[in-house]
Amino acid sequence: LREKPTGVLLAPLRKLLEKGKSLDFRVAEVEFLENFIAKSNSWEARMEKLYASSSTPTLTEIRDLLASAHTLPFSPRPAAKIKEKVARALAIQGKVDAWSAPPPPDFNLRAAQMLHRDAVKVGIQFPALEALGAEVEKAEAWELAANKVFRAPGRHGEVVALKREGDMLMVNFDDILGRLEEKVQKSEAWVKALRGKLGAGPDVGLVELMAVIRKGLSSGDATRRDLTDLIAQGMKNPTVVDEFLCLRAENEAYKWSRKADEALSGGPAVSKLGEMLSHCGKIREPLPLTRADKEAWEIRGQEPVQALYDACQAWLGTYKEYKEGEGRRRCTLEGLREDIREGEAIKADIGSELGFMRKVMEAAEGWAERNGALLKLCAFVGGGEEERAGRARIEHLRAALAEDGRVNLRVELEAARKLKAVVDDVDQWEERV
Repeated sequence: LREKPTGVLLAPLRKLLEKGKSLDFRVAEVEFLENFIAKSNSWEARMEKLYASSSTPTLTEIRDLLASAHTLPFSPRPAAKIKEKVARALAIQGKVDAWSAPPPPDFNLRAAQMLHRDAVKVGIQFPALEALGAEVEKAEAWELAANKVFRAPGRHGEVVALKREGDMLMVNFDDILGRLEEKVQKSEAWVKALRGKLGAGPDVGLVELMAVIRKGLSSGDATRRDLTDLIAQGMKNPTVVDEFLCLRAENEAYKWSRKADEALSGGPAVSKLGEMLSHCGKIREPLPLTRADKEAWEIRGQEPVQALYDACQAWLGTYKEYKEGEGRRRCTLEGLREDIREGEAIKADIGSELGFMRKVMEAAEGWAERNGALLKLCAFVGGGEEERAGRARIEHLRAALAEDGRVNLRVELEAARKLKAVVDDVDQWEERV
């Protein structure tokens, strides 16, 4: 029994003990067996308590358990199985301890995952289990990131960092790393061609490089054509390089500026100005610059377009007070004329809004002209006795105000407001009389 490698099953020995106790005489073997089973029961109780805890037992705890089993005359079957698990754990630990960079060709992600699964199945906490789990998790996340780069071009710096991270992994990714290296080299060859064309070495920063690009785009058709060809080539780059984003932005800005020149000379619609300014933001947004440098980067023509758009919006705000304001807007004829003159002075197509304002002006002037005599008379109401012959009749004043209502003026002219004040005073006087 001592030499049995699989350990001793206690159940048959317990039956044998019962038979021994039923003998008519006592023998030493029965006492020995009874003592052994008692100690084995105690050892099994300790083992069950260890495995019944919420956490997986550690290698140290398992070794202590096995050490206590060595004091028994026979090795229980569970102790032999635990000993096998310890041997497996130590074998896995040995493989992990032997890790080195770069990893061997056959230790790919699948092999690492299988080794980790084997470590988990051991059912013992040991250092290699945690190390394997962390390495497999890191490798799986890295593979997902790499596959994402293969589906769509990633930023060049991120791809370079991803390759560098892959080189440090303890899992072999030679195939993926080779493909990443190919991407990096192709994009860097494009960057070298661009900087070579512009005479800008690798030490030239992006802000300075953009100034060189702008100068090149404006220098002549040949250079502009070469840079446009480089943009077409850059669209096929396997990674998105900062220099490509700068070149594309400067080219878009060049085309935008020419359209702005054309628009400013032809009285653009307000909506067109808004679309142009929105496009400016879209050109600026992808730039790989600091926030301060991005805001400092100028697109020629943006400032006058912005000023014209702001002037339009300010005038349209005045228009809305006439069109949409609660009640009627108080103003004088001269103030209304000034608002219209400001709209006419704006070098943009304001549209039907200016036409509406002109109609308001026509209606207001028409009312003022038809009631001009009354307005002049009202200016003398309350004078001396010698002026009474020139006083206006109250029914004429009421008729003028009634016409104001029928015409439905969008404004409350200062003159009309004074007329209404006179009528109100007369009405109050009549009530007192």
